Amino acid sequence: MDAQTELDVSVNSINKCKLKNKNQEISYSLDKGSFHVDNIKSAGMKSFDDNFNITLANTNTNYSGNYEDRLTFNIQCHKYTYELDMNSILDGVWECERHNYGAVDVYINGALKAENVSDFKEILNYSDIYELKT
Repeated sequence: MDAQTELDVSVNSINKCKLKNKNQEISYSLDKGSFHVDNIKSAGMKSFDDNFNITLANTNTNYSGNYEDRLTFNIQCHKYTYELDMNSILDGVWECERHNYGAVDVYINGALKAENVSDFKEILNYSDIYELKT
């Protein structure tokens, strides 16, 4: 997963937590139905591997044959961003009205993003570095 990202993962069963074959069903439960991965404070990528344990509802019965279920994973990513509003930066407060501060060049992570602009607003990642140059 990317740096400065959070993942919320929910787990669902196609068979409603029942192992199925042609003749029988075996009910089971998962040890977790969701999990959260936090990589917000990291500057680099992070790998993760989650294992799931199942518990059969009835362990006294002898089962034979191939039983199958499928799990689906709903992964929601929350990447931290902020809005760079040039007028708000210069005011020190949030302003909705346009003010005349002259024109500047806007650099994002060292690269020229906008040239000779009097207003600039864009969504950036928390790791991005902005510069306003006259």
